[in-house]
Formats: sequence, C-alpha cells, structure tokens
Amino acid sequence: MNRRVKEFCTIYIVVIIVICVFYCIGFFFLFKDDSHNEIALPFLKEKNNNIQQFTTPTPIYFQLQIPAPLTPTPITTPSPQFPPSYPRINRNSDSIAILLMSCNLLTISKTLDLLVQYRPSKQQFPILVAQGCDSNSAIKLTRSFKEVHFVFHKDWNSLLSPFEQENQEKDYAKQYQKILDLTFNYYGFQAAVVLRDDLLVSPDFYEYFSATLPILQADPTLWCVSAWNDNGKLELVDINATDLLHRTDSFPGMAWMLTKSIWLELESKWPNINLETWIREPAQRRERSCIRPELSRTKPSSWVGVIGDSLFDTYFQFIYLSEVKINFTSQNLSYLKKEHFDSKLVEAVQNSTIASYQELMDGKVRCNGSIQIQYDGQKELQNISKSFGLMDNFINEILPTSYQGVLTFMYKMKRVYLVPKQGSLGLKLVDDRIESAVQNTSNFTNFKTKTKEEG
Repeated sequence: MNRRVKEFCTIYIVVIIVICVFYCIGFFFLFKDDSHNEIALPFLKEKNNNIQQFTTPTPIYFQLQIPAPLTPTPITTPSPQFPPSYPRINRNSDSIAILLMSCNLLTISKTLDLLVQYRPSKQQFPILVAQGCDSNSAIKLTRSFKEVHFVFHKDWNSLLSPFEQENQEKDYAKQYQKILDLTFNYYGFQAAVVLRDDLLVSPDFYEYFSATLPILQADPTLWCVSAWNDNGKLELVDINATDLLHRTDSFPGMAWMLTKSIWLELESKWPNINLETWIREPAQRRERSCIRPELSRTKPSSWVGVIGDSLFDTYFQFIYLSEVKINFTSQNLSYLKKEHFDSKLVEAVQNSTIASYQELMDGKVRCNGSIQIQYDGQKELQNISKSFGLMDNFINEILPTSYQGVLTFMYKMKRVYLVPKQGSLGLKLVDDRIESAVQNTSNFTNFKTKTKEEG
C-alpha cells in the first residue's frame, strides 16, 4: 500500500512539474519583446480601447489582462533592402550624420572618446558606427559606448571578412557603399561626415562641418569638405591662422563631408574595388573642388591604420592637430565661394614678392609679405615640393592641397605661393588674370631693377 502511495505521489509531482514548465514557457513567449520593443503575441484579441485579453491555446481556465502596448512611430519608412532591425535615430531635419567606418582596430576607442566628448548635441550629430568586420573585440568595445548607434548588417560578415590583403580594397568599397546607402536612402540624412576608426579630432570638429555645410550646398563648384590638410605639418602651416580655410582641387579624404545629392550622383556607378583611386578620378570630380583647413581638424592616432608604419613615422605623426575651438558658425565664410576665393587668390599672388627657390633657401629674400615662386611644369613643381617637405605625389595631375595649379604653404613664418609660369604646360592656371598678375608683377620687378642699375 505504501509503495502505491509513493508511486502515486511521484507521478503527481512529475505532472505538476511538467505543467509548471509549460506555463513558464508560455509566460516567456507571452512577454517576449521583439527588436522594436513591441509585445509579440500571435493570439492578441481586442477587448476594449485600454484592455487587451490574451488567451493561450492551452486550457481556457487561465486568462491574463494587460494594458495595450504603445506602438512606436518610425522616423522614416524603411526601404526594402534594409530590415527594420536597424537602430532608430532621434535626429533633427538638418542633422549631420557622423559615419565611423570600423573594422578590427581597437584605436576606435580613442576616436569615439573624442567624438562623444566634443559633440554638442546627440540629435544634431548622430554617430553611426559601421562595423564591417567580424571582430569580437572591436564590436564589444564599440557597444560599450551607449551614446552611439551600432550598425552591423547581417550580410556584412560574408562580404567584409577581416581585411586580408587580397580582399581589402573590395571590402573597403562595399563597406562605404552599404553605410552611405543606409544613411541617405534609409535614414534620409541630407549630409554626412565619413571618418576612419584610427583618427583623432579637434575640439571644433563639429563646428567646422556645421559652418561649411551651407557653402557646400550652395556652391556647385564644390563637392566635399575635408578636415584634413595633406601639408599640415607644423613647419608648413600658419599656427596663428586658426580659422583660415582653403579650396583645393585634390580630394583630401580622411574625415570628409558629402551631401545626399553627391551620393545620388555617385551611387549608381560606385566601384567594386579601388575606391581611393576611383573617387579621385576626373569623372567623379568633374572640375569641382573641396574645402580644407589650414590647420588639420583630424589626424591618425597611430601607424596601425596607415599604409605602413614608415609613412606614419616620417609624415603623419607630424601633422599638427588644431587645439583651439573656433566658432566657425558665427563667421562669414562666403570667401570660400569660387568667385570670391579666386579673386582673393589672384590678389594675393599679385601682391607677393617673386623669388626663386634657391634664393629663398639661401635666405636672400628680403620682404615682409608673402613670396611667389614660379615653376615650369609638373616635374619642377614636384622637385620644389619635395625640397620643402610637401606631399609630392601627383594624382590625376593634381598635387595635394593645390588649387588651380597654385600651391600655398608656410616657410619660416612667411606665406609662399608656388605658381605656374606663363605658358607652363601640364597644369592649369587659375585664369587669365593670374597670368596677367604674374606678368605685371614680373615686369614691375624688372623695371625696378633696371631703374636701380641706371641710377
């Protein structure tokens, strides 16, 4: 008899346990949230405006009543190619997206620290980290920053494996294409700043891009704004010209801003490989220029993200990163529009003292103002640039930081202009006014010399 009682009790306990397990599972699915924080209940029935009744498919003797969930309002209508699992972004209509391209570099921690520290508004400058590599350490590090939006497309892992040498350029191009498409076509941003995960930024990084965006949008002869000066080494810049900006025909890259209209122009012909070369080709540039600063607003933090440690050791580590916060948005930057900038450049060249490279090197130039050195063709310009420590690599016949064939920098606290000689082949002159200015200045110098000799 005792044995039967024990067996009955055991069976009873097992049945109770099984029922409890089933009810626990039911509760789990009952209150389970999906990616949009909405309650996922397939058997939802409306009882009234404020109460929802949930009936499980198991015995009807159990019913639960809870308030109806609030449905979140999406900021945009998702396009078909992007699933609704992407993060929702609270932004303004004129917000500028900050796109941080990430792979497996742990230097992203420094970049994010500065971006978050200097950011004046989360809504005005949403930060999207585009994780393109399956790097657990980098992903974990990125997710530790709660004030940024982490984007990792489910297909990216197969497309963007950790950068191997043979696949690096292809992965690089696809990663940019994905995040730019997401930014402009899914979220609907009108402008975005793209930067790498190994860069440092200045305190006025956001001010710089906020102030230059209206110029970029209004001037059809511009197509990008960059925070980088290729010739930004301390000895080559005016350390006191903290708010000075220039136009350049080169594409500086590093940390750069483009508009949605430029993306719509480029997206249909986006390359599968060699993005860095492709974006600098004449077919993409179309005779347009970029804005660049006198003092860089960004620089690489280490050699890891640079092509070879020798380039970082000999060049990039010496780029001067601006440390002063300039209120660019309160300044009149209309001088950057082509008609104003070209006129000022002609005037500056016309008022500069003509000297040879050797005279300047030998300290024979005596003047208080700027200096003009004329060159004849690309080869001579390349040799002079190399002698001054400037970037001397031509890309599609354009030297970094040059504008219409004129290259400006500082040498021993004096502004120097490298200007093509009259009739020089290989590079364009600014226009006929530059030739006239150079010729008039040269004639005036010759006249003074001749008068002095006759006297």
